[in-house]
Amino acid sequence: MPHALEAGERILLIDPKDRRYLITLVAGATFHTHAGVIAHDAIIGGDEGRTITGSTGRHFLVLRPT
Repeated sequence: MPHALEAGERILLIDPKDRRYLITLVAGATFHTHAGVIAHDAIIGGDEGRTITGSTGRHFLVLRPT
């Protein structure tokens, strides 16, 4: 059974051009890319496999790395 993403976990963000970003979730932190800013808090507590929208309106797929 899947569980919610937690602070301290590593996740993989994939943008529409298939670029991949490996980050470690930290409460209160933000991830900055040319495609916008994503708050870690917007990911923490959510499920893997969902799409999150950055500050510029671009979408990122959120996955646990394998």
